[in-house]
Amino acid sequence: MSGYVYAEHGGGLLLAERAADTEAIRRALKRLDRDLILTRDFDSRFGQVVYQVRHRVSADRPPLLVLEWRSADGRPRPLSFGLLDELKRQECRARELYAAADARNEQRIAEQHRRLEEELEEVANEVGPWGSDVRAACFPRGVYLRQARDRQRSQGRNI
Repeated sequence: MSGYVYAEHGGGLLLAERAADTEAIRRALKRLDRDLILTRDFDSRFGQVVYQVRHRVSADRPPLLVLEWRSADGRPRPLSFGLLDELKRQECRARELYAAADARNEQRIAEQHRRLEEELEEVANEVGPWGSDVRAACFPRGVYLRQARDRQRSQGRNI
Protein backbone atom coordinates (compact mmCIF):
# COMPACT_ATOMS: atom_id res chain seq x y z
CA MET A 1 0.00 0.00 0.00
CA SER A 2 1.61 3.18 -1.19
CA GLY A 3 0.97 6.48 0.59
CA TYR A 4 0.37 4.97 4.02
CA VAL A 5 2.37 5.08 7.22
CA TYR A 6 2.00 2.34 9.82
CA ALA A 7 1.81 3.41 13.43
CA GLU A 8 1.60 1.24 16.50
CA HIS A 9 -0.96 2.33 19.06
CA GLY A 10 -1.58 1.09 22.58
CA GLY A 11 -1.66 -2.68 23.10
CA GLY A 12 0.23 -3.55 19.93
CA LEU A 13 -2.50 -2.33 17.58
CA LEU A 14 -1.01 -1.44 14.20
CA LEU A 15 -2.92 1.17 12.17
CA ALA A 16 -2.32 2.45 8.69
CA GLU A 17 -2.49 6.24 8.50
CA ARG A 18 -2.51 8.26 5.32
CA ALA A 19 0.93 9.78 4.76
CA ALA A 20 1.13 13.48 4.04
CA ASP A 21 3.59 16.05 2.90
CA THR A 22 4.51 18.99 5.07
CA GLU A 23 2.55 21.56 3.07
CA ALA A 24 -0.68 19.53 3.22
CA ILE A 25 -0.40 19.33 7.02
CA ARG A 26 0.39 23.06 7.26
CA ARG A 27 -2.70 23.93 5.21
CA ALA A 28 -4.85 21.64 7.37
CA LEU A 29 -3.46 23.25 10.53
CA LYS A 30 -4.27 26.71 9.15
CA ARG A 31 -7.86 25.55 8.60
CA LEU A 32 -8.07 24.48 12.24
CA ASP A 33 -6.46 27.61 13.67
CA ARG A 34 -4.50 30.27 11.84
CA ASP A 35 -1.99 30.50 14.72
CA LEU A 36 -0.96 26.83 14.59
CA ILE A 37 2.40 26.16 12.94
CA LEU A 38 4.22 22.93 12.08
CA THR A 39 7.91 22.78 12.98
CA ARG A 40 10.62 20.17 12.66
CA ASP A 41 13.25 19.38 15.25
CA PHE A 42 16.05 16.82 15.22
CA ASP A 43 15.90 14.18 17.96
CA SER A 44 19.50 13.14 18.67
CA ARG A 45 18.43 10.13 20.77
CA PHE A 46 16.86 8.40 17.78
CA GLY A 47 18.59 10.30 14.99
CA GLN A 48 15.28 11.28 13.38
CA VAL A 49 13.24 14.39 12.74
CA VAL A 50 10.35 14.94 15.12
CA TYR A 51 7.39 17.09 14.03
CA GLN A 52 5.89 19.57 16.46
CA VAL A 53 2.75 21.66 16.40
CA ARG A 54 3.15 25.04 18.03
CA HIS A 55 0.72 27.86 18.75
CA ARG A 56 1.81 31.41 17.97
CA VAL A 57 0.61 33.57 20.87
CA SER A 58 2.14 36.93 19.97
CA ALA A 59 5.00 38.40 17.99
CA ASP A 60 7.12 39.12 21.07
CA ARG A 61 6.83 35.62 22.59
CA PRO A 62 8.06 32.31 21.18
CA PRO A 63 5.36 29.88 19.98
CA LEU A 64 4.05 27.46 22.62
CA LEU A 65 4.43 23.72 22.10
CA VAL A 66 1.05 22.05 21.67
CA LEU A 67 1.95 18.58 20.38
CA GLU A 68 5.05 16.53 19.64
CA TRP A 69 4.37 13.80 17.09
CA ARG A 70 5.86 10.75 18.85
CA SER A 71 4.89 7.17 19.54
CA ALA A 72 4.13 5.92 23.05
CA ASP A 73 7.77 4.88 23.56
CA GLY A 74 9.02 8.37 22.57
CA ARG A 75 10.18 7.62 19.03
CA PRO A 76 9.41 10.29 16.42
CA ARG A 77 6.55 9.24 14.14
CA PRO A 78 6.50 9.83 10.39
CA LEU A 79 4.35 12.74 9.28
CA SER A 80 0.76 11.70 8.58
CA PHE A 81 -2.77 12.98 8.93
CA GLY A 82 -2.91 11.12 12.25
CA LEU A 83 -1.22 14.20 13.67
CA LEU A 84 -4.38 16.21 12.96
CA ASP A 85 -6.55 13.52 14.55
CA GLU A 86 -4.41 13.57 17.69
CA LEU A 87 -4.57 17.37 17.78
CA LYS A 88 -8.38 17.25 17.58
CA ARG A 89 -8.51 14.65 20.37
CA GLN A 90 -6.37 16.89 22.55
CA GLU A 91 -8.60 19.84 21.75
CA CYS A 92 -11.66 17.89 22.91
CA ARG A 93 -9.87 16.87 26.11
CA ALA A 94 -8.75 20.47 26.63
CA ARG A 95 -12.34 21.70 26.46
CA GLU A 96 -13.36 19.15 29.10
CA LEU A 97 -10.41 20.12 31.29
CA TYR A 98 -11.20 23.84 30.93
CA ALA A 99 -14.85 23.21 31.83
CA ALA A 100 -13.82 21.18 34.89
CA ALA A 101 -11.32 23.86 35.92
CA ASP A 102 -13.97 26.57 35.54
CA ALA A 103 -16.37 24.57 37.71
CA ARG A 104 -13.69 24.08 40.39
CA ASN A 105 -12.85 27.81 40.28
CA GLU A 106 -16.51 28.74 40.73
CA GLN A 107 -16.79 26.36 43.70
CA ARG A 108 -13.62 27.80 45.22
CA ILE A 109 -14.88 31.38 44.80
CA ALA A 110 -18.26 30.47 46.30
CA GLU A 111 -16.49 28.80 49.26
CA GLN A 112 -14.31 31.89 49.78
CA HIS A 113 -17.38 34.16 49.71
CA ARG A 114 -19.19 31.90 52.17
CA ARG A 115 -16.17 31.86 54.50
CA LEU A 116 -15.82 35.66 54.26
CA GLU A 117 -19.51 36.13 55.11
CA GLU A 118 -19.13 33.83 58.13
CA GLU A 119 -16.07 35.73 59.34
CA LEU A 120 -17.77 39.11 58.88
CA GLU A 121 -20.83 37.87 60.76
CA GLU A 122 -18.58 36.60 63.56
CA VAL A 123 -16.84 40.00 63.78
CA ALA A 124 -20.21 41.77 63.81
CA ASN A 125 -21.40 39.55 66.67
CA GLU A 126 -18.22 40.26 68.64
CA VAL A 127 -18.50 44.01 68.14
CA GLY A 128 -22.15 43.90 69.10
CA PRO A 129 -24.09 47.17 69.39
CA TRP A 130 -20.92 49.23 69.06
CA GLY A 131 -20.68 48.25 65.42
CA SER A 132 -24.26 49.14 64.57
CA ASP A 133 -25.48 52.35 62.94
CA VAL A 134 -27.67 53.14 65.92
CA ARG A 135 -24.82 54.11 68.16
CA ALA A 136 -21.35 55.45 67.43
CA ALA A 137 -18.39 53.42 68.53
CA CYS A 138 -16.80 54.63 71.74
CA PHE A 139 -13.08 55.08 71.33
CA PRO A 140 -10.87 56.55 74.04
CA ARG A 141 -10.00 60.17 73.36
CA GLY A 142 -6.58 61.64 73.86
CA VAL A 143 -5.66 64.35 76.33
CA TYR A 144 -4.67 66.78 73.58
CA LEU A 145 -8.03 66.42 71.84
CA ARG A 146 -9.82 67.21 75.12
CA GLN A 147 -7.61 70.25 75.70
CA ALA A 148 -8.18 71.52 72.14
CA ARG A 149 -11.94 71.18 72.55
CA ASP A 150 -11.83 72.93 75.93
CA ARG A 151 -9.99 75.88 74.31
CA GLN A 152 -12.60 76.08 71.53
CA ARG A 153 -15.41 76.00 74.06
CA SER A 154 -13.77 78.75 76.10
CA GLN A 155 -13.71 80.89 72.93
CA GLY A 156 -17.46 80.35 72.56
CA ARG A 157 -17.52 77.84 69.77
CA ASN A 158 -20.15 75.11 69.88
CA ILE A 159 -18.61 71.65 69.56
